[in-house]
Amino acid sequence: MRKNWKKRLLSLILILVLCIGLLPIGVKAANLTGKSGDYTLTLTAFSYEGSLGKHSDALSKVKWIRVSDKREEAPEGYIQFYVLVSYEISSISRAEGFTIRVPEKACDESIDVMLENVEYEYVGEHVVASFHVTRPVIAHTTDTPECLGPGTCSVCGKPASKPCTFRWNSDGTKHWQQCKDNYQHRINEGTCSGGTATCAARAKCSTCGYNYGTKPPHDLRYSLQEGTTNVAVETCANCSHNATATLSAKSSSYTYTGKAIEGGKLSYDLLWEGKEDRSCAYSDHTDAGIATVTANACGVELRTTFEILPAELTADMAALSATSGAYTGAEQKPTCAVAFNGKSMMEGIDYTTAWSGDVITPGDYTLTVTGMKNLYGSVTLSYKIIKGFPTAEMFVMIPPDPSVYDGTAHYAAVEPAAWITGMGEITVRHNGMEEPVNAGNYTVTIDVAESEYYEPVYGLRVGDFTVDQAENVWVTAPAVEDWTYGDAPNAPVGEARFGECKVTYSGWANDETPYNSETAPTKAGSYMAIFTVEETGNYTGLETSVEFTVEKASYDMTSAKWDYTEPFAGDGAEKSVALVGLPEGVTVGAYLGNTAAESGSYTAAAVLLYDECNYIKPAVPELNWWIKPVTDTENTEKVKDITAENVTPEDREALENAKKDLEALMEEFGEAFSEEEQNAIKEETERIGDALAALEKAEVVEELIDRLPETVTKDDREAIEAADEAYNALSDHERSIVDEERKAALDAAKKALAALSSPSAVPVSPATGDGSKPLPWLILLLISGAGIAALLLGMRKKRGGKVK
Repeated sequence: MRKNWKKRLLSLILILVLCIGLLPIGVKAANLTGKSGDYTLTLTAFSYEGSLGKHSDALSKVKWIRVSDKREEAPEGYIQFYVLVSYEISSISRAEGFTIRVPEKACDESIDVMLENVEYEYVGEHVVASFHVTRPVIAHTTDTPECLGPGTCSVCGKPASKPCTFRWNSDGTKHWQQCKDNYQHRINEGTCSGGTATCAARAKCSTCGYNYGTKPPHDLRYSLQEGTTNVAVETCANCSHNATATLSAKSSSYTYTGKAIEGGKLSYDLLWEGKEDRSCAYSDHTDAGIATVTANACGVELRTTFEILPAELTADMAALSATSGAYTGAEQKPTCAVAFNGKSMMEGIDYTTAWSGDVITPGDYTLTVTGMKNLYGSVTLSYKIIKGFPTAEMFVMIPPDPSVYDGTAHYAAVEPAAWITGMGEITVRHNGMEEPVNAGNYTVTIDVAESEYYEPVYGLRVGDFTVDQAENVWVTAPAVEDWTYGDAPNAPVGEARFGECKVTYSGWANDETPYNSETAPTKAGSYMAIFTVEETGNYTGLETSVEFTVEKASYDMTSAKWDYTEPFAGDGAEKSVALVGLPEGVTVGAYLGNTAAESGSYTAAAVLLYDECNYIKPAVPELNWWIKPVTDTENTEKVKDITAENVTPEDREALENAKKDLEALMEEFGEAFSEEEQNAIKEETERIGDALAALEKAEVVEELIDRLPETVTKDDREAIEAADEAYNALSDHERSIVDEERKAALDAAKKALAALSSPSAVPVSPATGDGSKPLPWLILLLISGAGIAALLLGMRKKRGGKVK
């Protein structure tokens, strides 16, 4: 019993454990609630109807819902959310989106809203969902987020800024939380990670929930569905993916329309992953018969057919180009045109024709049109030929040859065209009853008598011809040779076959005076001689124009010249140049640049007056002339006695100014001076330059002394010796220019350097007294140091430099 009791207790424990373990079975592990801010949305009902079947209550299929603010503006008084519902129908995952609106309330107020019948429809799928929406309290409402605050509550008007509302966003590689009101405000940026990509879906980021990266492609295989020619099957070697593409005819048969019939359609089901090319190719799809449709679904060739039936040929489709015509002696079958749906049909391909007779002589005829291939049936068309009416095109007029006036009559002949038969008797007339003797235009008319095939006609105009005037020609060609103004005019020459030749002149002189006369012109210009022979009744006249020119004469300018021979001396008085030796008839109208008083270079030119009509424009070259400046200036006078042997620092400015004056003088007026004058100016410039060089040498030595240290060490030997050598290299006068204090400084430095050469040498400064009494020594050192610094500062200021 005790053992059985233990066994029963153990069995009971096992059963309890098993029951507890089985409790989760059948319980849906789905999240049916979404939240956005203070709003909680709970899915209460869900149904689906579409290509995957019908599920009236698919709530148990929902895996999760997600809520986020939607960016589109909501109607006034509402808040708008976007809800994404993920569910699974027939083992295929779906995701549908819904936009719902929540009424907006005043602050500090609670609401409980039920939204129903929110629908989503796409490509034949119909989804209905119901949501339960709650929020505990409505907070202040404002459009201003914290990142852009402060703002104002739109409900109560109090200062308020709404908390930034963030939502996850992703570019497929990285993610971030982005403020919905201020897209520039981002937080928690990072790289998407987590999840596993399959060939059915990309990996889902474990942080933001967005798909990222790329999903491994299906290992897609394509084949023709067994037992068909028009269905392609798409499968994946790694999953249960299966999709089809179907090529079908829109109708089993069509009636011929005259145009290409594209009655095929290539459709893909929703699961097709490959390239969707819906284009179809057709053959034999215009004419009656069996049309073939082909398409390519990812390399699989699909084929199907449909039939095109012939259309009935009706009377309104066929017409003749004319219903009647007049006899012409030739076959005149009118053109038959058959049109179907705006398309012209072709004889021998779409239809045949048969006439009831030869369609030549007057009478009634019929044409039978019979359809073939694309058309069936036949229609009959009527045509009538009546007696012809003679027209000018049925006759040939032969003009007289020759047709030039010779005092005899010139008759034209008229006869029927070669293709005309059965024409009545023809009577020819010229300008009525006139005899065609004199030169002129003649109209030819005919009277035609009635015949078996033609009606009579009277006064029918069949053509015109002209008896020409006898042509007059030049025996000697008209000509006039050019001549030069002042010479005798050349006589014109010219002779016609008959009649007197008359010559007149016209044209323009060079002064734009018009000329029209029977005598030759005398002024220079361009003219024309007109040779004329009057016309008579039976002979032509002649008129020929010959151009000729009376050329301009030239002035003799060999003696014309300027009265300038050499540069003028600059004394302040006005100088001038002028032209001499001008020929008769040429005078100076105005001078340009021919007078001046100031020193400088000038260009003189003259405007000449002459007979512009009859003479070529005379010309005299321009003249470049000079007024030399004085070489002595205020600045050069100041330094005329200064040399390198007596120059002082106070002379620097005057010397530099004088040197600038002389250099500017040579640069601007050098060409105006003789060689002797140029050499004198160069010597004066060199003297001033030597004086400035003496000052610069002394200044270099002073600069070297200024660089010496106040406390001398052995390391300063090179600098001290360099300054001493530079000083000794100066001339006696140049050493006198060096400042006395600097000379003293150089001597002190040399003595300090010499003191350092003894065995017990240490850095020294100028001696100031007994070394056993440091205080007076220090005071003297400070006083002397301050004096030297002040002296250096004064020297630097005087020279425009800085104390180093």
